[in-house]
Amino acid sequence: MRFSKQDLDWAAGEGVITPEDAAGLIAALEARGAGRAKFDAQHVAFYAGALLVVGAMAWFLTAAWEDLGGAGIFIIAAIYTAGFGGFGWRLWNRPQTAVPGGLMVAIVVSITPLAVYGL
Repeated sequence: MRFSKQDLDWAAGEGVITPEDAAGLIAALEARGAGRAKFDAQHVAFYAGALLVVGAMAWFLTAAWEDLGGAGIFIIAAIYTAGFGGFGWRLWNRPQTAVPGGLMVAIVVSITPLAVYGL
């Protein structure tokens, strides 16, 4: 069953619950839902951006394999890993930016096999 703040305000106006109970329930439900994942345009943009970064890294490193060789690919992948890993770790530790932080860590995981292969 779904209900909104207006439904709770209506119930308080009808005397089913007190206005204080309605306000307390609204505050508790808002606090409970603060950390939940949601499907919105912002999250779609985060995931699309991460997919674009992974694709661009793979394309660049595949195209540069002939010029850089295994050691060069390993060094570039290590730089990517350090950058995305550090930034992702920083974002992951903040509740409001956990999704982009997790995606940064996923980028690191996706580049690791190429770094190992270059090594």
